[in-house]
Amino acid sequence: IHRTPRSETRPLPATSLEATVFTIASGSCATGELVEAALERDADGLVIEGTGLGNATAGIAEAVREASADGVPVVVPSRRLERRVTPVYGGDGGGERLREYGAIFAGDLPAQKARIRLALALEASDDEAGIRDAFAESQT
Repeated sequence: IHRTPRSETRPLPATSLEATVFTIASGSCATGELVEAALERDADGLVIEGTGLGNATAGIAEAVREASADGVPVVVPSRRLERRVTPVYGGDGGGERLREYGAIFAGDLPAQKARIRLALALEASDDEAGIRDAFAESQT
């Protein structure tokens, strides 16, 4: 099978990666302290590398809620090799809870690509809808 190399990602109208975006991994016993530290350093956005389908610990979920309430966009990719995230579980740190708290799911983008896309989206758009739209194609 051969195809001409091409990007399958919709380009964003930004050329700067000046936005400060921190990537934080979720895992057993992870608290929200790293999220809080990123916010104290004036993070423009956060990428929370979730487990499984895009889940986090209860401590990280609470910090995500606070970040979203403060207007800081939070994007959730998965650290799994298959990567697709879907807000399914509704427990304290489940993906559905993160979605309720305002998190944006990165579809099948890995954390490093979600971080770059979020930085570009922050430069290209001043509102939450524009940032969410930057990840909309990843959801299909």
